[in-house]
Amino acid sequence: SALADPLPADARKSARLKVMMTAYRVPLSILALCILPWLLPSKALAVNVLIYGVVAVGYNLLFGYTGLLSFGHAAFVAIGCYAHVWLLGHGVPLVASLVCAGLFTALIGLLIGLPAIRVSGLHLALVTLAFSIIVEQVIGRWKDVTGGFTGLTVPRPLLFGFDLGGQRQLYFLCLVVLVLVLLALINLLRGHTGRAFTAIRDSEAAAQSLGIWTAGYK
Repeated sequence: SALADPLPADARKSARLKVMMTAYRVPLSILALCILPWLLPSKALAVNVLIYGVVAVGYNLLFGYTGLLSFGHAAFVAIGCYAHVWLLGHGVPLVASLVCAGLFTALIGLLIGLPAIRVSGLHLALVTLAFSIIVEQVIGRWKDVTGGFTGLTVPRPLLFGFDLGGQRQLYFLCLVVLVLVLLALINLLRGHTGRAFTAIRDSEAAAQSLGIWTAGYK
């Protein structure tokens, strides 16, 4: 006799639908982002959507996957932005400026993270909140570098001789950066590091018992 089908028809249909949704999710998302500037009232708003998308991806890694509550995320964003603008103003090419600004921000994060890893929970939140307030005051008062609370004039970005200062060009530049950040995050989470982050989020004590260097990953 024929073997019974292990899955009912509804379950098979649901599984096929889920596979199709997964297969088409990425190209449909990219298509939606490509036409986003023409759907929103202004292209400047679309650019801000992508910029804050990059910020959200970073915070999702920090809090969503690692469980570290931080109120200093905006401070690191500000440090990276001011570093990028300062480098552009001193003639550093666009790509090199982006990379150097990211590395400089990472270095500041390392310097703050070394003492901050000794605390967790609300204590970590308070440490990062204090750091955020300090950065705000430094940016506002260090007028020679940051321009104070009035800010800096951003030079028009050039990439291989092409002017990316227009809102449409800037949007697609931000889109490329967002896609690269998402790909880096996916690659990170699929490896040992991503599993370690999740273990720390679920239980730091259990992660330590499994031999995970929790202080280093934090």
